Order: sequence, then C-alpha cells, then structure tokens
Amino acid sequence: MKNVLIITYDMLPYSNKLGSCQRMYFLAEYLQKRNFSVIVISCKHKFVNKTDFGYKIHFKQIAIPSSEFLIFLEKVYNYTKKKYIKLFKFASLNEPNTLHGSAGKIWLLSAKRNIKKVIISSCIDTVIISGPPFTLFNAVNFLKKYNGQIIVDYRDPWFDWSIISHLRKKESKILSQVNKVMVFSELFRNDLIKEYGLDESKCFAVYNGFNNDAWENYTQKSFRNINEEFNSRYINVTLTGSYSLSNYDPTSIEMFLKALFSYEHRDKFKITIAGIKRDGHIYWENKLKNIISFSGMVEHKVAITMMLQSDILLMAYPFKDIFTSRYMIMGKFMDYIKSKKPIWGIYKYPSEFSTMIDQYKLGITCINEEVEIKKCFDILLELKEKDNLSTLRDRNFDKEYFYNRDFQYDKFIENLS
Repeated sequence: MKNVLIITYDMLPYSNKLGSCQRMYFLAEYLQKRNFSVIVISCKHKFVNKTDFGYKIHFKQIAIPSSEFLIFLEKVYNYTKKKYIKLFKFASLNEPNTLHGSAGKIWLLSAKRNIKKVIISSCIDTVIISGPPFTLFNAVNFLKKYNGQIIVDYRDPWFDWSIISHLRKKESKILSQVNKVMVFSELFRNDLIKEYGLDESKCFAVYNGFNNDAWENYTQKSFRNINEEFNSRYINVTLTGSYSLSNYDPTSIEMFLKALFSYEHRDKFKITIAGIKRDGHIYWENKLKNIISFSGMVEHKVAITMMLQSDILLMAYPFKDIFTSRYMIMGKFMDYIKSKKPIWGIYKYPSEFSTMIDQYKLGITCINEEVEIKKCFDILLELKEKDNLSTLRDRNFDKEYFYNRDFQYDKFIENLS
C-alpha cells in the first residue's frame, strides 16, 4: 500500500467553488478506494461549505488556518476587484491571480511544520503538490531531502502567464527536481515538454473526467420534463458550472446575454444557468424575463438532470488571453460529453474544448461576438423547426470512455514509480 500526501490550497468544505478543489478531491477519493492511504493538507478558510456540493470526504484531512494577514489581503483584493482597481501586480509570483500567489506563499510557511510532521509520522512515500497557486511548488525545496517521490500537478498553465525569464528559470528548476509532472491535458503536456526540454516519460496528462458512477442512475427518459422550465416548445439551453457576468472575467457570459437580448426571436429560447450567482444576475433576469433563469449552486445530481433535460449545453470561455485560452478545457465539459447532448462552445480564441467540439462533431462553436452568436441562434432555430437539433452531435463518437474519471486516474497509478 502506498502512503500519499496531497498538498493543495483549496479543499472541501472550505471552498465555495467546486472547480477549485475537484481535481484533488476526486483523485484523493479514487486513491482511497484503491486502498491507498491518503492525507490531504489544505487551507482552512473561514468560509465553510455546509453542503460540500453533495459529496462526502473519506480520506484523512488536515486543514491549516490562514493567517490574519492573509485574511486582510483577501478582503482588500475583493474590494479592489469590485472597483476594478488593479493591485497585487507582483510579477515575481507569476500567477493567474496575484493575490492567490501571495496567499499560497504565506499559507505554505504556516503549513510547513505540519507537512514535515505528516511525512515522517505517516511514512509518506508520495507527495502530490497541486497548483495554482503555483507558489505551493516551493514546497519542493524542503521536500526533496525526503526519500519519497514528488509529483507536481498543474490545474492551469504556469509558464504562459508571463514571459519574464527568471520566472521560467524558477519553474524549470522546480521541474528538474521532481519525479513526475502531472498536467490537465495532452496539449499542455506537449508544450510544457517543448518549453523545458522535459523527458517525455516524466510528464503525463490526466484530464478532469466525468464521474461515471454519478451518471449511472440518470437517463434522458426518466427525467424528461421533471422541471417545467424545460418545455419542448422552446429550445432549452443550459450552462452549468462557475460563470461571470462581468466582462472583465475569463468566464464572462455578458456578450452571450447581450446577443440574446437583442435577438429578434429570443422568445423561442429558454436559458438556464446553474452555478455561482454573482453581481448582476437580477438585472439580467428582469431584462430577459421568462427567457432566462439563474439557479445558483446546485448539487451534481441536479446539474446532471438539467443537462439531460436540455436541447443544447452551453460552454463559454471568452478569455482575452490567447495563451491560456489555448489550453482551456473545463471540468463540466466532460459531463457534457457524457450527456450525449449537443454542445455549443463560445470562445475568444480557439481553445482545446472548441477544437474538440469541431473535431469530434459534438455540436457547434463560434467566437465571442454578437453577430456570430446570433448566427448560432439562427442555426438552432432552423434545426428546431425541422426537429433536427440532435443532429448537431455525431452519435458515432466513440471516445467517451477516455474521459471517464476512473480511466484517467488509472493513468495516474500507472505513472507512479
């Protein structure tokens, strides 16, 4: 039996977004079921998610509190973000969210003693460090003196956030000292290997796949019309997962909503958005009354029901950064694949998820411009009139098994030395 320690900043129940912790949560649960002994060390935020998104924790968890200074920084950052004031532009951190980088660095200092204690007392032979924040990768500096293997895990790209040379050198040094590098997609794996000249056998991809067990009891027939919002007279479009109503954020759906509002035949559509409610949703509910509804956070089984009742599943990532957009492939996208429903992908730059939609004929894609979005509305209406919406997706797609979470995590075990 292997003894595994996972070091990650966010973990249930101290996370208000499943996306920030699901990769390591599901890996820990999977390893626990496979008779690994798993301990997770994470940050204990003041926020406590009482529902845990409907999931239970079976692994051992050690949550170490944030410092008061860190809590203060978070408050300042959240305030300035609402005012669109840019602070914490510390280039030396090279993070997608610079406060997140600072938070990780401060928290790691407070967690260092506990990490060392757990490694010795629990005979840890494998340590997984997951970022962002990528400042957690600094743990490699004191972990390398132990005999166990070290694996760093990328939930997001690191090297593309900045072109500053000394940051590249720092990242390269860390990668040279670890045993394995786990990343979130094959595309990013290939680019990371090229960027740093890594041995191909050292770097492997584990996608954030769908949970097959969660889908077993759900069929389209069983849950059709369970919610009156989903009516066959309309084209039912559903977006699940975290989203933003601010055009300043990477996951903004503001352009989609603007296009919908100005679309002549918008009353032919029913739009359901399930995710974290943010400022501005009441404005759009009033503006698009009887057309759009915001469901807030829902459990995974409810999200599955919504997907199965829908005609089209929406996936939007209009981030204006060409490099990070290149690799984007959201966790909910895997559930969309499992649902067998047509997928509508909206992007600023071609992304891995939009490429997959086009390559495998899983649905329809367009760039994040009002004119192009309206063209897609037209296509959907035309297909609806002919009762051919389902033809948007190729029923012969046979790679679904590859995106099963267990299949992906089996690859993780194969890569353990």
